[in-house]
Amino acid sequence: MATGRAHLVVGGDGLIGSGVVEWLTARGERVYATTRRPEKVGPMHPFLDLKQNVNDWELPEPVETVFICAGATRMQDCEERPDETALVNVVNPGTIAAKLVARGAFIVGLSSNAVFDGTVGYRKVGDPHSPLTQYGRQQGASEKGLLAIGSNVAVVRFAKVLSPTLPVFGGWLQALAAGEPIRPLIDLTMAPLPRPFIVELIGRVGMARRTGMFQASGAADIPYSEAGRILVEQVGLPATLCRPATAEELGIQLLPSLRHTTLDMTESRNAFSIEPPTIEEAMRFLASNFQPAMKGRETLAQRII
Repeated sequence: MATGRAHLVVGGDGLIGSGVVEWLTARGERVYATTRRPEKVGPMHPFLDLKQNVNDWELPEPVETVFICAGATRMQDCEERPDETALVNVVNPGTIAAKLVARGAFIVGLSSNAVFDGTVGYRKVGDPHSPLTQYGRQQGASEKGLLAIGSNVAVVRFAKVLSPTLPVFGGWLQALAAGEPIRPLIDLTMAPLPRPFIVELIGRVGMARRTGMFQASGAADIPYSEAGRILVEQVGLPATLCRPATAEELGIQLLPSLRHTTLDMTESRNAFSIEPPTIEEAMRFLASNFQPAMKGRETLAQRII
């Protein structure tokens, strides 16, 4: 049975937001989940578009916790349309957060390891920002803006999330299910996190109302090529179905990529007794979604990175 208190997930349709909605609902919480899709709008699914003015946006009742999970996460979009994406990633989330904190809500904002330049691994929460991309600069500005509100705010900063719903990883699974090879990149690195892991951390930070910065990443960095090799092995297919390549070989132009993406998890470990997932654990989550009879079509670009 749902509790009397209510919570808000901004971006309830997204990869992380939908997971937080499921996590809260499974614990009997009442959840407002914003949507930009007109067909989904309803009493518990208010319309909210962070590209528009949000100064007059209101909820029908006070909420206890706000999880800001919406964002413009495609790095190329941030490079090409910085003013538009800054509205989504920095300005409007800050406006909503400040308004709802003043009404007693606790805010959980999200950020990315892209605030760092990747020259060293296991960055600490207090390390100075050194972004290489517009997306990273926006994430850093969002962090600073949210934390400057003062009390009742937390930020969860994390590395690459694994989910079969993402085109890259879903494309791998579909290709392998069809007996086709995957072409993961040798020159792109990640410290992968299973989606349920980061959803759990975000949910626990909010429900515990723990202020400050919390970080999460996989236990180590690996190239996408190694992740692809492990996936092929874990689903029991021939190693020849993983055919690594460089971005240049595949004609892909990468934005500045990070050699190291791991984050120090001391604060998350101390507060919630969690440990970073190993590479094998992270890839096992993805492999658990493998279905030999999977159907679907995907582009080459969805399979190679």
